[in-house]
Amino acid sequence: MHIGGSHDFGKFKVKLTQALHGSSTGGVDGPAEYLGNPCGFLIFIEGKTLYYSGDTGLFGDMNLIGKLNPIDVALLPIGDNFTMGPDDALELSSC
Repeated sequence: MHIGGSHDFGKFKVKLTQALHGSSTGGVDGPAEYLGNPCGFLIFIEGKTLYYSGDTGLFGDMNLIGKLNPIDVALLPIGDNFTMGPDDALELSSC
């Protein structure tokens, strides 16, 4: 799968969504290594939709993700250093 793609695993379906954060390792004692595109997941199971946003900052298309896929449970980061903070996560809960 790639971002925007989905796969039906039989008992559940998973769709990849975009996320916004850095995606590399190293760089201190050598070159940084690119690790691929960050992503989140929509998981459809037993008539419910779970959104795991991944380690992301707040971005406007999260509203579109929820509009197209009514979400029952959202798992959002609130670290406020490398990800969004509690205030941004709270903003999403009103969407």
